[in-house]
Amino acid sequence: MRKRAEMQPSDDEVNGQSSGEEASDNDSWDDEDLDENEAATEEQPNKEQGESIGERLIKLSHGAGPSRRKRHIRDSTGGEQKQANAAKTARDRTRSGIAAHQQARGGNSGSGRTKVPSRANKNRPQEASSRRAVGRFREVVVTKRKTSRDPRFEGGGGSSKLNYDIFRKAYGFLGTYQDSEIEELKKSLKKEKNQERSGRLQALLTRLQQERAERSQGDRTRTAIREAKKKEREAVASGKKPFFLKGSEKKRLSLEQRYEGLKEDGKLSKFMEKKRKKNAAKDHRWLPSKRQK
Repeated sequence: MRKRAEMQPSDDEVNGQSSGEEASDNDSWDDEDLDENEAATEEQPNKEQGESIGERLIKLSHGAGPSRRKRHIRDSTGGEQKQANAAKTARDRTRSGIAAHQQARGGNSGSGRTKVPSRANKNRPQEASSRRAVGRFREVVVTKRKTSRDPRFEGGGGSSKLNYDIFRKAYGFLGTYQDSEIEELKKSLKKEKNQERSGRLQALLTRLQQERAERSQGDRTRTAIREAKKKEREAVASGKKPFFLKGSEKKRLSLEQRYEGLKEDGKLSKFMEKKRKKNAAKDHRWLPSKRQK
C-alpha cells in the first residue's frame, strides 16, 4: 500500500503539472500569435502600397485578421468581376440584336435611317414613300422647263459682254427698216378717218420716233466717249499720266452731244423752253403760299 501511495502522485502535483503544461502551451500559442502578427505587420506596409483605397476601407470596417481580410477582399473582387462580366454580356447581346434587326430591315448599321436607293438615270421618276398621302395636283412626269435664249448674248456666240459697235454693224439694217416703217405710219395716219384707229397709229408712231431718237443719241454719246478715249491714249503715248473718264464726265459729254443734235434738227429752242418751265415749277414749291384774307 505504501508503494502504491508513493507511486501515485498527489492531487496538488497533478494540478500543478497540468497548470504548468497549460501555461507552457499558452506561452507557445502566444509566441506563435505574436510571430504571425509581427509577420503580418511587416508584410502589411508592402501590401498596402499596391492596395486600393476601397480595400483599405473594407479592412478597417470589418476589423478581421489577415487571413479573413484576404478572403473578404477576394470574395468582393470576385463579385465585382462577375457583375462586370454580366453587364458586358448583356451589352453585347443588345448590340448584336440591334445589328441583326437593322440588317433584316436592310438599313445601315451605323445610322437608324434607311438608305434611299439611287436612281440609274436622273430623268426617271423618283420613288416616293408609301407612308405619305399623294397630292391631287402632283406632277407625275417631271419635265425640264423651257427657257428662252438669245444667241446674241450667249458665250458660245462670242464674248459674253455685248460689243455695241459690232452689234450695230451686224444689225444696222434694222434702223433702215424702222425709218421706212415710220414713213408708212405717217401716211396711214393722214388717210385714217376712224378716231380710235388713228389714236393707236399715233401711239405707235410716237414710240418708234422715241426709239430712233434714243438710238441716235446713244450713238452720238458713244462716239464722243470713243474720241475722248482716243485722245487719252495718244496723251499716254506721249508721256502723260493716264486719266480715266468718270461718270460725271461721261454725263457731260452726253449732254453736249444732245444739245448739238437738237441744234442740228432745229429743236433746241423748244427743248430749252420746256426745260425752263420745268425748273420754274420746281422752284415754285419753295415760294411762300398766299395769305388767306
